Parts: sequence; C-alpha cells; structure tokens
Amino acid sequence: MKKTGREAMVPMSATLRAALAERKSRAIVSEFVVVNASGQRYADSVINRYHHIAKAIAGITRRVRIHDLRHSFGGGLASAGASELMLKTFFGHESTKMVQRYSRPSEEAMKRVARALDGAGRSGPDGHQDGHPENAKVVQLVREQQVQNGEAPANARASV
Repeated sequence: MKKTGREAMVPMSATLRAALAERKSRAIVSEFVVVNASGQRYADSVINRYHHIAKAIAGITRRVRIHDLRHSFGGGLASAGASELMLKTFFGHESTKMVQRYSRPSEEAMKRVARALDGAGRSGPDGHQDGHPENAKVVQLVREQQVQNGEAPANARASV
C-alpha cells in the first residue's frame, strides 16, 4: 500500500498459514512477522545486515537487494502460469503495466515453449498435426502463387 495506497491481496499457502499460526501462538504477537525478543520490528539496518550475512554464506557476490526477492517471487508466479491480472491484484499495482516487470519467463517456461514449438505430442512425421507438405510440393505451391500474382512468368522455375 506504500506506493499506490491500494490494498494488495496475498494468497497464502498451507505451509505459510501453519508457520504464521505457530508464530502467533508464541508469547509475543505483533503485526510484523519478523520481530525481536521484545516484539518490535527489526530496524531496516538489522535486516540489511542479516541479508548481507546470508548472501556471504550463500557465496553470492553480485548485487542482490531484498526487493529483488519480490521480483523473483513474481517471476516465479508468472512462469507458473499466474496471469498479469492475478499478479496485479496480488502485488497491489494499479495497472498490469507494472506487473510486466515481473513477467520475465523462467528458463523452464522457455523450455516448455520450445517443446511446444517442436510440436511435442503432434501426430505428423515432422511433429506437426497434419505434417508439412513435401519440399517439392511447397516449391510447386510457391511457383503457382507467384504466377497467379504476376510475379513470375508461367514457365519460370521457383526458387525457395
């Protein structure tokens, strides 16, 4: 709500719901999930320090901001098939234009597209539903179209 003033809808997985229920059962209850021993929200500097330590432990040397996690999460949802309208609602954006920043397909999503382009599961000998015409037939069809359009004389040979 910080930027847009619009409420964001965040669906919860069963795992997250259980973790939050466990957290709520503790003696200190807060509107924040990550709190110190007295129930106060950690300062941004503390969260950034822990983030820096986690990056070091993971061996990550390039720049990775905490906000990048939001983009990774949004990209993962987009690659899993969440529509831009769903992501718009989820992140609380005013338009789908902002959501397009999150809609970068993952490597696996690109592989699924490549498999679809290869015609996986199609019936023709070349993977196409009805099979593609033989090359000679394609050349003949192109030649006939060129003649019909006046692009080549009737006795010209087609080159493809």
